[in-house]
Amino acid sequence: MLKFFFATNEVVNDEFEFAHHLLQELLIGGTETSTNTVEWGITELIRNPMVMKRAQTELEIVIGTNRLVEEADLHKLTYVQAVVKEILRLHPPAPLLLPHSSVDEVCEVAGCYDLPPRTSY
Repeated sequence: MLKFFFATNEVVNDEFEFAHHLLQELLIGGTETSTNTVEWGITELIRNPMVMKRAQTELEIVIGTNRLVEEADLHKLTYVQAVVKEILRLHPPAPLLLPHSSVDEVCEVAGCYDLPPRTSY
């Protein structure tokens, strides 16, 4: 019998139940990061009203008030792009990602640098 383990320490015995849990975790994980990024973006714009006003002005000039932003418009919105990049820099959606470390022996990088054993990067 196959047993699958999840981050919640649940043991799943059925393949159908495994697929259900896997899809659920993927959906929750994917939406949580997007939601957090949008929340931080709004927070930063509220903290910086001059930045918000300048971004709104650029949107009104480039897009207007009668339609939604389309993908073809993005290259024209240079200030809005800079604002989004700064928000992602300040509040990355996955700040720690997966931890990395070197192996148990000295690791040579680019032929110039030696990383001591178990160095995190």
